[in-house]
Amino acid sequence: MTLNVTQPSQELDNVSSSSMGGDLITGAQLYFILLTTSAFTQVFNIGGVITNVINIAVFVKLGFNETSNISLLTLALCDLLSTILTIWGTLCVTPGFSDAELPFLPTEIAQLTGGALSMFVLRCSAWVTAFISFERCLCILIPLKVKKWVTPKMSTAVVLAISITTIGPYIGVHWRWTFMWKFLPARNATILGVTVVDTLFLNLKEKIDNIVFGAIQPIIAFFTVLVCTVFLVVYLRRSSQWRKSWRLPVERKEGEIILFSFK
Repeated sequence: MTLNVTQPSQELDNVSSSSMGGDLITGAQLYFILLTTSAFTQVFNIGGVITNVINIAVFVKLGFNETSNISLLTLALCDLLSTILTIWGTLCVTPGFSDAELPFLPTEIAQLTGGALSMFVLRCSAWVTAFISFERCLCILIPLKVKKWVTPKMSTAVVLAISITTIGPYIGVHWRWTFMWKFLPARNATILGVTVVDTLFLNLKEKIDNIVFGAIQPIIAFFTVLVCTVFLVVYLRRSSQWRKSWRLPVERKEGEIILFSFK
C-alpha cells in the first residue's frame, strides 16, 4: 500500500485553471465542486451509519444461536466502521475544513487514519462475505450435517481469525508511515503530519504487503464468492428441474380423490 504525502493545499482560490476534458476550471469552480461533492457523499455516509446501526441492533436481539447471525453481524460491523472512516476521510478533504488552521494536516492524517484503515476493513468484509457464501454451499451439499460442522463457536472463531488476518496487518503500515510534527513556514507553526521511514527492510515489506494484502487476498476472496455463487445457482436449477420431472401429470376430476401408494 502506498500513501501520497504532500503539503496541504490552501490556495484553491489562487489556482488559475486546470485542464479537464478540454474545459478550464477555475479555483473557485473547483472549490464549489469539491464542496458539493463532499456534502452529497456525506448524506449517503450518514444513511449508511444509521442502517448499519439498525442491522447490528437486530442481529444482537436475534441472538447468536444461528451461525448466520454471527457472520452477518460481523459484516454489519465492518460496513459501519468503513462508513465512519469514509465520513472522516471525506471531511478531511472538504474545503473549509482542510483549509482551516488546524493543529494537523487533514489530507495527510486522513490517508493514514481513514483511507488506509478503510482498505483493510473492506478486505475483512470481503472475506466474511466469502465465508458466508461457502457456508451456503455447505447447506446445499450437506443439509443434515452442516449444523454439526458449522457451529456458533466455530463460526465465531472463523470471523475472529478473518478479522485478525485482514485488519491486523494495518499495524505494519505505521512502521513505514508514521506521525510526525512538521514546521510550516507559511503558517509559522508546527503541526502534526505524516512522514515516511525509508529503510531497505520497510521498502521490501511494503512491496510484499502490496502483493499479499493488495492483490492475492482480495482476488482469492472474490473468486471464492464467485465460485460459490455459480455453484449455488447451477445446483438449485438442477434440483428444481429434478423436482419438476417427478411431478405426475394426473388430471383429477371434481370430487375425485386419488391415492398413491409407494412400496
